[in-house]
Amino acid sequence: MDALTRDFVSAHRADFGVQRICRARGTSRAGHHRYLATRQARVERSAEEERTAIAAGPHLPRRT
Repeated sequence: MDALTRDFVSAHRADFGVQRICRARGTSRAGHHRYLATRQARVERSAEEERTAIAAGPHLPRRT
């Protein structure tokens, strides 16, 4: 499921329902629900990657 579809489903699911939107977009409801269920893990992973990049920053070779 692409980002545009995910955003649309999240914004309009109360109006149309996830099933109807996903059917119209040709995507699966399971994909949308999987995205929602794994959101916290993505946020945590992103934060960890950011901390690692900041900590390693001074030690990385600079691009010229």
